[in-house]
Amino acid sequence: MIKYFKFVPNLFTSANLFCGCLAVVFAFDGKLDVALYFVLFAAVLDFLDGFAARLLKAYSAIGKELDSLADLISFGMAPATMLYVACKDIWSFAFFKYLPFLIVIFSAIRLAKFNIDTRQETDFIGLPTPANAIFFISFANLIYYSEFIISQVLIGVITVFFSLLLVSEIKVFSLKKLSANKLKLVNAILLAIVSIVAVFYFKLFAGVVIIPFYLLFSGIATIFAGVNNKNLPQG
Repeated sequence: MIKYFKFVPNLFTSANLFCGCLAVVFAFDGKLDVALYFVLFAAVLDFLDGFAARLLKAYSAIGKELDSLADLISFGMAPATMLYVACKDIWSFAFFKYLPFLIVIFSAIRLAKFNIDTRQETDFIGLPTPANAIFFISFANLIYYSEFIISQVLIGVITVFFSLLLVSEIKVFSLKKLSANKLKLVNAILLAIVSIVAVFYFKLFAGVVIIPFYLLFSGIATIFAGVNNKNLPQG
């Protein structure tokens, strides 16, 4: 019976792609708050396509490639467009307004690396594109809707820094196999608490708080894992 539903993961992936396209459209219309929700919905669908693939054992080469293509639009192009719209009138040099599209370039490299990197089965190497997208859709809304004046230099530095994090060698914990790793489970619970508090207090801007904490908890997990490995008896 399950074999008849093996199209379901690709259906979720296609819906993810559609949400990414809608986010781009609403971003160009200046409705960054609406675009944010479509990117978040795309992230939920991205999780569901992987969950469905594992549940139905519906893995396929085309599904893997389709997932990356969808992610490039939803978590690369959409947040880059939102940041472009939010910042296009504040740059001193006209060419700098295209800086947000570094996010698309480095997201593409990140996704290509992920498809061939066998080290990322339980955790990520480099910041995953959905996490990067969550940061930038919130950051774009912060610039566009808040009363804070953020310097163009800071915007540029943050854009370059997070783009480089996508292709970096830093280890970032994933939500896979939480029950098998107590430290990862604790980090996931702490991140969930931070996320709830951030959404409650900062609403559209919550991702600007959540993702740095995600990186912080990942760094702590990496340090503790390194200490534990050193304490293991040598054979």
